[in-house]
Amino acid sequence: MTGQILERIIYNDQKLVLMSEPLNQYLNTLKWLYGFKLQSTACWRGYVGLWKIIDDKLFLIKITGEGYKIDVEYLNNEKLKLKEQLKKKQITSADYQKLFKKLKDQVTDNKKDFPLSLKQLFGVPGKVHANWFTGELKLGKGKLLKSWGLGFDSIYEENIFLDVQGGVIVSKHVS
Repeated sequence: MTGQILERIIYNDQKLVLMSEPLNQYLNTLKWLYGFKLQSTACWRGYVGLWKIIDDKLFLIKITGEGYKIDVEYLNNEKLKLKEQLKKKQITSADYQKLFKKLKDQVTDNKKDFPLSLKQLFGVPGKVHANWFTGELKLGKGKLLKSWGLGFDSIYEENIFLDVQGGVIVSKHVS
């Protein structure tokens, strides 16, 4: 497997490697399905973010890549209509599968492409407080000592773990 291009984070005025993907929690809450165009096999997620810790808060300050969005609400509503037709035996199970595939293809073909930017994703041109994110951030500092798999489990001279609640750093430990 190809190791992945990791995102970066500015922590204590140093640019470090970020071995976490905090944007995923935000993307999972949207009515639009965001997809990101594969730029390279070294970046399957299709984007690279630059993050910064400011006053113990996590901010996304830049994002690069190209993406598209699909109206998931529309897709789900149409899927429910097809399920209702199936339930009423107006269509067969095979018809349902074909019609749903056609619907997904149609919605995907009509996707809206865009260059990634904070304004496109969040409606603001500047930094965005990642108040949606709760979890652990793993930062790599110094020399890479051991690379594992896709890179998210790599070991650096110093590994910093930040526990985050609602975009706010609540604790840290170093290994």
